[in-house]
Formats: sequence, structure tokens, C-alpha cells
Amino acid sequence: MFFFEIGANDGKLFDPMCKLVQQFSRNENFLAIMIEPMKSEFVKLQKLYNNVKNVHTECCAISNYNGTSELFISDQKGASSLLKNQNTKKNRQVKIEKVNVHTIEHVLQKYNLQKVHMFHIDAEGFGS
Repeated sequence: MFFFEIGANDGKLFDPMCKLVQQFSRNENFLAIMIEPMKSEFVKLQKLYNNVKNVHTECCAISNYNGTSELFISDQKGASSLLKNQNTKKNRQVKIEKVNVHTIEHVLQKYNLQKVHMFHIDAEGFGS
């Protein structure tokens, strides 16, 4: 079983995948890729899954190209976006971080994966 999560945050906060990943992580046929572009949240995510061999964390954003981009980080907990206007609404303070961006295809190829069983996206303003 393969889980793919974009916008994993710290792996706990507002994360519906957390309990599922913990439940299945002991299964040797399980693999999870957890993606989080915000460095501060990624450090927490990485620490959470550091000793879980079949959960991989990636500090990057997903886009339609491979390279770098600016990430606009709101003062609202866990909120960031590649779109500048997404986090400048309502006079939110914004910090800018340079982040790596990759296509979904690039990440899937990195882990030699052909099939995804569960896919969760929590990209600020574009969650599903």
C-alpha cells in the first residue's frame, strides 16, 4: 500500500493521514511519501518519522516544473503557498523562503513507484 501526501505540515496538525500512517507503518508492504515545503514544519515531520523505515519525507513543494521557487509563509500556523496573493490577504505578515520544487512525476520516479493507493493534498487554498 502506498500513501502520498502533499502538504504534510508537521505530520500531526490538521493531518488526516497521521493515524493511517501510524496504523500501516509496521506493514512491510506499506510506503508513504510525506512532502512539506516549509522548513520549520519539515524538521518536525522528519523528526516524527525519523525511525520509521517505510515513511520518507521530502522538503519540497510540488509544481509543474523541477527547480526552485519562493514560498510565501503566513503568520497563520502552518499556512504557506507558492502563490504570493494567497497569504497576503487579510494583512497577514509574510515571510519568504526559497524552496525546491518538483513535479509529482519526479518524486514518484525517485522512489520507483508506479501506483498510488491514497493521495492527500493540503496545499494552502487548494486542499482536497
